[in-house]
Amino acid sequence: MRQIISIFTVAALAVAVSACGGGDDSSSSPADNTGGGVTVPTTQPAPLTTDANGAVVVDIDAGDYFFDSSVTTFKVGVPYHIVVHNTGLEEHEFMIVEPIPAGEMSMEMMDGMAVAHIEEDDLQVDQTTALDVTFTEPTAAGTLELACHIDDHYEEGMLLPIVVTA
Repeated sequence: MRQIISIFTVAALAVAVSACGGGDDSSSSPADNTGGGVTVPTTQPAPLTTDANGAVVVDIDAGDYFFDSSVTTFKVGVPYHIVVHNTGLEEHEFMIVEPIPAGEMSMEMMDGMAVAHIEEDDLQVDQTTALDVTFTEPTAAGTLELACHIDDHYEEGMLLPIVVTA
């Protein structure tokens, strides 16, 4: 009788273990890394696209108090065609500039320091504006960012650090 109970116990444990994973999971896609019941996607960066002139196209959404960019690491000497879409409910400006704490200098001084700049008149709600940039020197992390310095947008978090590599 004990032998029959032991066989049932072992069989029940085997069913429980196999139901919790641990075995061949041939139904998972190769792009997923599964383990312990948690699916961890393994995504590859999207391939870069170029325009007719060979410039790398960078799509940037300028929402209310954020930037979302298809590229945040740039390379020296590579031409970039930056397309900024104002997807927010307010006008925005777009600057590639060193981090500048709010109120530390005038807008004119910031405009003069910017590597690239789109004025708020050219980036109204639902408007898309583009500009071309080729970086001439590398920058360390934290030394350049995408920023909007109109009103309190920067203080609300409308900045995105970028890096330029050699």
